[in-house]
Amino acid sequence: MSTYTPGNSTVDPVEAAAQQLFGSNKGFYLGPPLLGLVVDAMLCGVMLQQFFRWVLYSPADRRFERAIVFGAFAAAFAATAYSIVYTMHVFAYDFGTYKNFAETAWIRWFLVPDSIVDMLVRAFFAERAYRLTGHSRLFLLACGSLMLFCLATSIGAVVAFNLLTSTTQLPQLRTVVYIWIGASVGVDVFLTSTIMYQLLKCRTGEFEDTDRLVHRLAVVSLETQLPPTLVVIGMGISFTVNPSNMVNVFFLMILSKVYMCGMLGAINSRYSLRRELDDHNEQKTHRGARSKRLTPSAIHVATETYTESHYVKAPRVGRARLSEHDSYEAGDGAGLSVVPEWQEWSANRLHFADDESM
Repeated sequence: MSTYTPGNSTVDPVEAAAQQLFGSNKGFYLGPPLLGLVVDAMLCGVMLQQFFRWVLYSPADRRFERAIVFGAFAAAFAATAYSIVYTMHVFAYDFGTYKNFAETAWIRWFLVPDSIVDMLVRAFFAERAYRLTGHSRLFLLACGSLMLFCLATSIGAVVAFNLLTSTTQLPQLRTVVYIWIGASVGVDVFLTSTIMYQLLKCRTGEFEDTDRLVHRLAVVSLETQLPPTLVVIGMGISFTVNPSNMVNVFFLMILSKVYMCGMLGAINSRYSLRRELDDHNEQKTHRGARSKRLTPSAIHVATETYTESHYVKAPRVGRARLSEHDSYEAGDGAGLSVVPEWQEWSANRLHFADDESM
């Protein structure tokens, strides 16, 4: 890279100031854009794998969900393409020029795809939370207000960046950036906490399958919505420590992919959850079938035990013997067979066993 000499009047003063700033610690100032491209490319690969898996099942999804996924995917993929162009600009085509790292003309455009992806992903989770709350109007009003405020702060941040010419002027945007980051974190925390609360309310404590499914859904919601929130918080901390450092650019380069991977992970998790639930139900069915096959054997043994045949001599017909077996009016007993007491008890025992086996 070019070297600035204080007595050299031909050197651009902007380039000289940038060289003095970024040259003091090249790893800290010039490393984040390179790391941002690497991490962004890795996350883009994960996003592509998740997206193509979702496409296989997308025809059965609602139009609202499909529109959000396709729109967010297009914006996130465009952000990756722009990251490649930006990295080629500062490290290849204009290699040796320090002032390119300080220009906001390139950095500010990362906010556009990030804002689009953020709002679409939040709309997806907001719709889920709205259904979980039973279509609560209070939730709709609160969430809608927060999302509109967040959208306004995103637009304000983009406009404010356009007014700057160098990253050294970023301290002037502390208020705008803090409001934007605070609104983003507020919406994410509100949506995550609402979904978690509504899911945990569904636990019964009596049905193991239901409680296990609710627990899995709560874990998936937390795993898919927490990473974007942490990235935004990390960007806020980095901006607070040093508004002009390039670590902020690193967070801007990966933000859209973190949101997108989280949403696709939440959508695709339903297929694995259904598969786990089907496998569990199939195992329970097999166990139930084996337990039910044991019942007829017990009943069969009882039947054989109590119905073992004995020859019982039929009583002789006579008036004196009627009281020992039954009583009936004259003329009504022709052709009747008398049931001994041990056979009647055996029949009652068999009916009781059948009732238990049900």
